[in-house]
This record gives sequence, C-alpha cells and structure tokens, in this order.
Amino acid sequence: MFSSKLFVLLFLVSIFENVKLQRNGFGFFEKIYDLDKSLTPIEREKVREIGNNSTATKQEIIDNLRTFFHGIGGNPEEKFNSLAEMYRTKIAEISEKIKEQQLSMDNENAKEIFENAAKIHQNMNITFAEEQKQIKEILKNATPEVKRKIEHIFWHSSKNHKISNN
Repeated sequence: MFSSKLFVLLFLVSIFENVKLQRNGFGFFEKIYDLDKSLTPIEREKVREIGNNSTATKQEIIDNLRTFFHGIGGNPEEKFNSLAEMYRTKIAEISEKIKEQQLSMDNENAKEIFENAAKIHQNMNITFAEEQKQIKEILKNATPEVKRKIEHIFWHSSKNHKISNN
C-alpha cells in the first residue's frame, strides 16, 4: 500500500540526500544511488521538478517519471525499470502483510480504517498531499494499537529493502 507515494518519496529523498550504499548486498537503496549516479545534474533537476509538482496527481507524477526515463533511454531507463520492478515486489509484500494484519483484527473499526486507507491510496487521481490529508483524517479515529500496527508494517517492511534480483 501507499506504493506510489512511498516510491516517489524514497526516490527523491535518496537522490537529494545522496543515500550512502548499504552494506551486505545490492538492494533497493543501492539501486537508487546507482540510478542517481547515472543522471546528469540537469536530469536530476528534472526529476526533482516532476516529483515536487504539488498540483500533479499521483498518476501524473508516476507517468511523468516513466516518460522522463523513457526519453533518456539507455542505462538510466534500464536502472529505473529495474528499480520500479524491485519496488513493485516490495509493495506486494507490504500489501500482503497489511491483509494479514487486517484479517487478524477483531475490531471492526480497525478493519474499516485499513480498508478506507487502502481505498484512498488506490485513488490515483488525487495529489499526494490530498492522500496524506485524507489518511491523517482517518487515523484520527484509530486506536493507538491500530496506529502501532500500521507503523510496524511499514517500518519493518521498509527496513528490509535488500531485495536482489541477482
């Protein structure tokens, strides 16, 4: 869940903060770092512009990133496509963990919070800011336990980025 937002945020943060290489393997952040190094300063600036467009919907940002890398072609496009595939795999894992948590909940209100958050996330015709606002609104009614479960799912899933296709 939250795949497109998380992808763009991780991508942009890593480019602008120059994420250092992780030890022990060639995982997600290493691929971002490698992609960053394959871009010129002008290309990095264009990626920044695309990702920081606060009026663009989530789908527009994703489409614009894909179009941009397709326009560059070559090695950067290959690296972007590889990174995108790796990320889709990780998001599928996170989605599965969310479903497992949702099924294990006894509280109907908690299940509803998960369902509503998923629906908001799946709406690609809103901006990232609108998504964040709507999800924050839903979480106002969540119990501390539900908030902890959501945090646990995303924190522990994102801590283990080292998915390798090698």
